[in-house]
Amino acid sequence: MQTTLPLFEGLAPEHLEQIWSRLEPRRYPRGAVVLLEGDTAQGLYIIQAGSADIYVADRAGYEQYICPVGPGATLGEMSLFTGERVSATVRAATDLDVLILWPDDFHELAAQYPQIYRHLGALLAHRLRDSMRRSVGRRSQTVTLLDDRGAPPLLGYALAASVAWHARTSVLLLVISDAGSPELEGLAATMQARSLATRRAAAPLEVLVPDGPEDYGAHLLPARPSGPFALESLPGTLEDLGSYDHILVQFAGGISGAGLRGRRVRLGAPGWAPSADAPPGVTILGWALGSTMQRPDRAGVLRVPPLAVADEQALRT
Repeated sequence: MQTTLPLFEGLAPEHLEQIWSRLEPRRYPRGAVVLLEGDTAQGLYIIQAGSADIYVADRAGYEQYICPVGPGATLGEMSLFTGERVSATVRAATDLDVLILWPDDFHELAAQYPQIYRHLGALLAHRLRDSMRRSVGRRSQTVTLLDDRGAPPLLGYALAASVAWHARTSVLLLVISDAGSPELEGLAATMQARSLATRRAAAPLEVLVPDGPEDYGAHLLPARPSGPFALESLPGTLEDLGSYDHILVQFAGGISGAGLRGRRVRLGAPGWAPSADAPPGVTILGWALGSTMQRPDRAGVLRVPPLAVADEQALRT
């Protein structure tokens, strides 16, 4: 029996016995959702073994990685205190063993042993400090890697347009494919002066500075995996495209972005599903009949309904 969890440090053995009798052990496999942002709070989760990753949805509704947590960390405590819904999504990064203290038991034990409140406050303070340090050191640019598994051609660009509209900023969709996509290349050609990427395709490594409000939106740049867009050159290329707040890099036609760092999203058709041993991540399926596209389900799958004719026309103009 483990008795060294930071939350219960300093308590007498007989008190620990009482506390351990109230804890419910639970195991989550790698990739499983432990807590889902927006859900109702269910108790205090204490990590006993393994690690988990914390994500928070941005203004566009897409998950942003915050930090990892490991043994001794607590989850769900803010919702437990405030009664509000869970403020972040937690996924098991490895097989994860947790101990759950349900709300009534927590409040009863914390009233008996005030040290629990003090320890919990210290844990929260350390987490806040670490989050602030990461925030200070983080670049403002967000890079998301899109793994295209036979998705409809316009799905990636629809995602870029959604991010641009919700965040009110400029977003670049860089589509890297050996075979190319006539539909996307045709779309890029018709964007004309509205798209910085198209206007300056002859010098794609130039630092792209928007000239005015008309330059904000979703910009599209199809490219072959060579020269500045070869996988080994891509990290430097993305650095040079520094005027974009968000860059989506879509790998299509059998090209893989393995080895590149960034948040990963899988794109697929309605019937596609990731394999059981696939790494954790969001999967977007388009175009799924009957979907209402609220948010990803507990498996991290978001089903996008078919585009209306007006939506397709809007994307192409």
